[in-house]
Amino acid sequence: MLTIINIDVVHVTEAQSVKIETEEDIPIVSDVFITVDDAKKWAQGKGATKEFVELADLYWEYSNEHGDVNPALAYVQAAKETAYGNFGGVLDASYHNPCGLKTNKGGSDKDPKAHMKFKSWNEGVKAHLDHLALYAGAEGYPKAETKDPRHFASIFGKANSVIDLSKNWAPSPTYGEEILGMYNEMMEGAGNRDIEVMNIF
Repeated sequence: MLTIINIDVVHVTEAQSVKIETEEDIPIVSDVFITVDDAKKWAQGKGATKEFVELADLYWEYSNEHGDVNPALAYVQAAKETAYGNFGGVLDASYHNPCGLKTNKGGSDKDPKAHMKFKSWNEGVKAHLDHLALYAGAEGYPKAETKDPRHFASIFGKANSVIDLSKNWAPSPTYGEEILGMYNEMMEGAGNRDIEVMNIF
């Protein structure tokens, strides 16, 4: 006689809250622990333009293909460089330049013509990520093809972490610390709600 036994498989789940802690420094090439929506909410709370808020989508979309740069970190740097998309310096939104990148020839910080004018935000964000990845010494860099106009082998690996950006990306000795402070602020904002992690056995 054939006996059929029905076995019900039950998935047991265990939820735990993950506390997001502030960092004293963070590698440029690192995992991201917040969502693009978290980043957008942070930017909105800082008075960012609608255009800048939407740039977060591009950073999260392109980061994996451009050195695995932490998209939250790159987005925070863009916020600093563009005053959350409000600009106010020598550049404006028509440059599609989220990080103050100059042309291959370079020039004065006060000269708009010394800065790269990209055709679109897609190009500008890709160039930004590639420039960060190059500084961080990411695998596969320098690249043969990139939108980064200053993709010089001489800067490869000169800034592995956020703090290292000081006196490298910008002459200010506190440049990296300022970006890290903004990054931690974003992380703390995301930490105001519990992140639920489901472990399935």
